[in-house]
Amino acid sequence: MKNYPELVTLNLGFRKFEITKQARLAFYAYVIMVVSLLVSFIVVPKEVLPINIYMMIFALMVTTITGTYAVNCLIIGKCYIYANILTWLLVVLASIYVVITIFILYKMIPKGISHKN
Repeated sequence: MKNYPELVTLNLGFRKFEITKQARLAFYAYVIMVVSLLVSFIVVPKEVLPINIYMMIFALMVTTITGTYAVNCLIIGKCYIYANILTWLLVVLASIYVVITIFILYKMIPKGISHKN
């Protein structure tokens, strides 16, 4: 008897998929990473734009590679050890990039009105 991984439902609104837990985690991490990349690209100051573009290209390459391999659980139905490792790597990378994006946005917020008398 084969030991199949537990399947969960990924609801995209227009379609539902029965996938493994790791694939759902990888999908959400990938979406979060892409959204944070787009947000940082739109709001980043012009002075650091070249650095941010290089960082975005690197992040997109890494997330595409790791995300594609991890989300292959959707197709093959089994997540091997490498897919599990890459799924968690994708989650860590997404978390780091979200923190960087939040930090950039925080630095761009103008300081409040000073209370000088």
